[in-house]
Amino acid sequence: MSDYVIWGSETWETRDLTRTCSMFFITPNNELFMMDTSGCYDYEMTGPEELHYDHDHIWKNWNTIPNGTHGTVKPFFFTGWIDLIPQYVSDRPNTKRIHVIDGLVQG
Repeated sequence: MSDYVIWGSETWETRDLTRTCSMFFITPNNELFMMDTSGCYDYEMTGPEELHYDHDHIWKNWNTIPNGTHGTVKPFFFTGWIDLIPQYVSDRPNTKRIHVIDGLVQG
């Protein structure tokens, strides 16, 4: 599983942080933050009596409902190298490697 990093105006993919499909962003001050939206949605299952119910793929019948809880943004104190890959490029030639020490991007 990949994590996603928002840096500047682009979204990058990486497998070097938590590998939990988490969202991260890098501030203009080169600080690494993690966005946590757990608990912000409730889930409701569509019943078989509804027209858009998918009998072949039961997992597609869950809907998310915002519950009013807001997510949090926390500093992520990671130390190591992160390989960033463009999220929407099929051949992914433009990788970037950045060095992070205690949540601060170096260089």
